[in-house]
Amino acid sequence: MMREAKKGSVGFTLIELLIVVAVIGILASLVLTAVGASRDKAYDTRIRNGVGQLRLMAEQVYDTQSADFTAWTQYPDIQTNLAIVLEDIDKNAADAAGAPYVTTIRDSQVQDFCISAPLRSLANSYYCVDATGVFKTSTAACPDYPAGGTPLRCP
Repeated sequence: MMREAKKGSVGFTLIELLIVVAVIGILASLVLTAVGASRDKAYDTRIRNGVGQLRLMAEQVYDTQSADFTAWTQYPDIQTNLAIVLEDIDKNAADAAGAPYVTTIRDSQVQDFCISAPLRSLANSYYCVDATGVFKTSTAACPDYPAGGTPLRCP
């Protein structure tokens, strides 16, 4: 049975409008939450790619320096690219307030190195690679070992 509209009344009631606005608000909040998580994962992908590029730079210097990782970050041929990659990682790892994190690079041993950078989507997590070539996610940055000590490895 259909309800007949009164003469001259056209449109929606106030309650109907409030319900529509509430539903749209709920849907918008769900979409924004999903977009935020996706954005953080995209930043993490850029961070992972940057760490991978740093590993390739370390291996390039290792081959050039006759099988030696010591001070590979100071090698003149990679200085420009190294600065660009580090800046990109720090920019993508920054928190909402814009405070940069520091990418940790340990290059004090002949046969070993360690590189780690904080991930944005996982609190207190770092993406790490060492001379073994294995990438992993850990809960700490690369350790700082003296030259000739225990091999530098991702935690």
